[in-house]
Amino acid sequence: MVPLKEDDTYLVLNERGFAEESPEGFYRHDTRFLSRYRLLLPEGLTLLHTHVPRPDQLVQDWARFRGADGEVLLRRRLQVYRGKVAEHLRFQNLSQEALSLRVGLEISGDFLDLFEARGWHTPPSRPPSLEYRAADGIEQRAVLRPLPPPQG
Repeated sequence: MVPLKEDDTYLVLNERGFAEESPEGFYRHDTRFLSRYRLLLPEGLTLLHTHVPRPDQLVQDWARFRGADGEVLLRRRLQVYRGKVAEHLRFQNLSQEALSLRVGLEISGDFLDLFEARGWHTPPSRPPSLEYRAADGIEQRAVLRPLPPPQG
């Protein structure tokens, strides 16, 4: 796990520097905003080195080789600021030929409380119910209130 933090903004990343499964993600004020943050890097790139020079910064070197020769070098810098994150990617072509590279980003958010993101169960704020609104606007509801309340 790779934690990065600046004030009330912090990231919990995996060893590759991405948020792919719980409790990884981007947090602010104890709420996880992004539950998934993964770069889709060009095929064949290998992570060579990860460095955390400061608590708010991640620096990585990735490379793709053709035989013994380097073909592409990527320097990735992820910087956490109060309330935001900046990502800088710098590609360097090490070959004699022009290259075309494709980079993508997978993100998703869930806005979970820190404890929910870590797998703690939180009881619902109101009892579970089934609701139905008819075409004429009349509403019907069945509310479930088990006694004693379930322990979770």
